[in-house]
Amino acid sequence: MPFIIQGFGSEQRVQLGADEIIRPMAWGTNWAKIRIGMRIAINTQQTFANAAFIVGVCQGNTAGWTSTSTTDAIGISQGNIFTNIYNTSWGYFSAFGGVNIGGTSGICCGRKVGANYTSNTAVNTASIYCAAQPLMGAARSIFLVDISKNFNGTISATTWGLDLSSVSQDCSRFWLLYQMENETAPKTPANSGLTSNGAASLSVAGSLAWDNVFISWSRSVPIMEVCDVTVVRYY
Repeated sequence: MPFIIQGFGSEQRVQLGADEIIRPMAWGTNWAKIRIGMRIAINTQQTFANAAFIVGVCQGNTAGWTSTSTTDAIGISQGNIFTNIYNTSWGYFSAFGGVNIGGTSGICCGRKVGANYTSNTAVNTASIYCAAQPLMGAARSIFLVDISKNFNGTISATTWGLDLSSVSQDCSRFWLLYQMENETAPKTPANSGLTSNGAASLSVAGSLAWDNVFISWSRSVPIMEVCDVTVVRYY
């Protein structure tokens, strides 16, 4: 289960080690486009593989992506984990203290019902990074996921994050909230644009009753630290 730990100064963080967070959205299923934003860091100093970092929305608050009895969930990942999780290498770059989120396989969108899932083929290959050791106590990295329910019967998604040279920048809570409002061009604290992977899409049908947000991390080592999570409904 997730643990609350003492992180940055007096800040509390949620530590994920083969864990999942599920939280309800205030507007329930009444949304067409949302942004899920968070600040994260990964406690490692080496490259590793076989890691699934999946962010998305689900129906109900008892069974998200990792459950075998998921009611209905849409998951967005950096790296083509829905095709072959074992081919996803998270590169560690010691000169910067950063980790490449999901490798270079692009962004993938999947849907899970029960123990079964369908997914698209990963699109785009832009690399997104987050802080790792020795920056765990000094830098919190912004990571954003946009999800849209479209009129043509599809879900589309975009991810936003830091480039490698920006992982040493600490993204404050104020900065995260400021960029949550910046729908089309969120930026780093240094006012350079965040890197994005967009246009992942998946055909969907049914009730589309996704009313909760989840964050799923598959590995017990290294752990992921989540500083905060914010969701904005654009329309």
